[in-house]
Amino acid sequence: MKILIATRPTAALASLLVTAADLHVPVDYPTIQAAVNAAQTNDVIHIAPGVYAEQVTIVRKRLTLMGSPGTVIRATAGMTQTFIPYDFCVTPLLGVALSDVTIEGIAFEGEHLAERFPCCYAAIIYSGSSGTIEDCSISGFRPQSQLSSFCGFGVIAGNNTMVGS
Repeated sequence: MKILIATRPTAALASLLVTAADLHVPVDYPTIQAAVNAAQTNDVIHIAPGVYAEQVTIVRKRLTLMGSPGTVIRATAGMTQTFIPYDFCVTPLLGVALSDVTIEGIAFEGEHLAERFPCCYAAIIYSGSSGTIEDCSISGFRPQSQLSSFCGFGVIAGNNTMVGS
C-alpha cells in the first residue's frame, strides 16, 4: 500500500504518510522501464540478476534503482535518441531528467557502439537532476578506435537550461 489515509490530514501530514513501495523486475514488471513508469515517489525498483538490453528514461521521479549482483543493462545497436527534449545530442543508456535518482549495484555495458550514434553516447546522463551512483560499473562506451571522431561517456551530469532548474 502506498498511502495511509488519516482523518483530515494536512498536506504536511499526508506527505509523512507516504510509504515507498518495492517494485521487482522482472517479477512484478517485465522491464526496468515498465517499473519506472509505474513507480511513485520514493519507490525502490529491485532488479534481479540478468542482462537487460533496454534503454531507460526517468523523468520527474524520485526513486532508487537497485541491482542485485549480476544485474547488467546492456546497450544494443538499435538504441534511439530517447532523451529529446532533455538533451538534443546524447543517446543515453539511462537518461535521468528533472529527477532525483539513486542507482546502486548495476553494471552498464556499452558494447563499444559509439560509432553507431550520430553524436555522443553515454551510459548515464543526469540532466537538471540529482542523485547518487553507488557500486556500479561502466564499460565499453568509448569508440573502438582512439582516432574516432565519435564520443562516448560513462556519466554526464549537467543542467541544460532548456530543461529548467
